[in-house]
Amino acid sequence: MVRKGTKMSKESCDKMSRSHLDKVPWNKGIKNPYSEDTIKKTSESISELWKNHDYRNQQMESRNNSKSYKNRKVKQSITMKKLYEDNPEKGEENSICQKNRWKNDESFRERHLECLSKSRKGKRHRSSIEIKFEDELKNQNISYISQMKILNRYIVDFLIEDNIIIETDGNYWHHLSNIIEKDKVRDKTLIDNGFIIFRFWEHEINDNVSNCVKKIKDYIAL
Repeated sequence: MVRKGTKMSKESCDKMSRSHLDKVPWNKGIKNPYSEDTIKKTSESISELWKNHDYRNQQMESRNNSKSYKNRKVKQSITMKKLYEDNPEKGEENSICQKNRWKNDESFRERHLECLSKSRKGKRHRSSIEIKFEDELKNQNISYISQMKILNRYIVDFLIEDNIIIETDGNYWHHLSNIIEKDKVRDKTLIDNGFIIFRFWEHEINDNVSNCVKKIKDYIAL
């Protein structure tokens, strides 16, 4: 018997594979071992749980802190960075695809409008890199306000010392040409109103978040 947490040798894996040859799986031919009524009740109970804000945050935090999820996000970050550096036209294609979907898919529009509504109230979904950055701010004892509305117009990821803004940018979204232009306009407006802006890419945060926060700490110490 293999104990939890131990790694099987190649010989053991091969032996186990051979032992299962010519055996019929217990679920072969069964589409779903549960009745439709059981599936419906389970789905409804999970939906009710998911409506609970604390439960949802707990599940998201648990997922974001799992080692496998973090490793997957780092790999995705590196892959997406390379993809859009090598193929900038790919971002354009995705942008056009999103615009067409916005025009033709009503449910897609409704979901995004709901997210936008929450964003305007300062309640938008927080990304894994935001959560990671926030944890490091706490570790380095830097006071901040998250999801702060500025100039009654923009919601920034973090605000420090009344005028220092931190934005955590996903590699895919913030490489799109229309988003790049929006970010430029947004940054100019904020800078003209006396704010200092630090932007960090997803791959920078995943590679070395402590170094990102250290740059802010060094600036504050000036």
